[in-house]
Amino acid sequence: MKNLILLILFLPLMTLGQEIKVHDENNDTDFYIDSIKVNVENVYLNKSSIEKVNVVKDGAGKIYISLKNDVELLNLNDLKNQKIDILHNKIYFIDNNLIRNPSKIQIDTNEIGDLKIIKSSEIENQTADFIIINITTKSKLTEIKNDKKEIRIRGIEQN
Repeated sequence: MKNLILLILFLPLMTLGQEIKVHDENNDTDFYIDSIKVNVENVYLNKSSIEKVNVVKDGAGKIYISLKNDVELLNLNDLKNQKIDILHNKIYFIDNNLIRNPSKIQIDTNEIGDLKIIKSSEIENQTADFIIINITTKSKLTEIKNDKKEIRIRGIEQN
């Protein structure tokens, strides 16, 4: 009798329980910047450069990003600096991540926080001729600044 009562109590829980939906990480959401389809993983934007974001929720979804008029997206190969010699092989790093396909990367010129150029002649025991271009974005610089630990010393201030 007890088993029958327990079965009657738990049977509705099993049949009417809610289904847990897991977010699909392989979503096919399309991103458009100024009506041009882009791979969002290859674009570095400053959040202050975005004028408007429009989300269309039908199908896999589409996200339209409108940039302000003064924003310029550059391809890494178009990045010009007086210290960058066109004849050298260039190796790009953005936020300490190696960029394997620089022709596919687009970066907002306002998002470049720090640009360091290291020539192969500055590296010990190098015979190859190349340049390392290390770009740190303003977003990463802000993140580093906020992550720094503060040291507080307790005590009495003496004059």
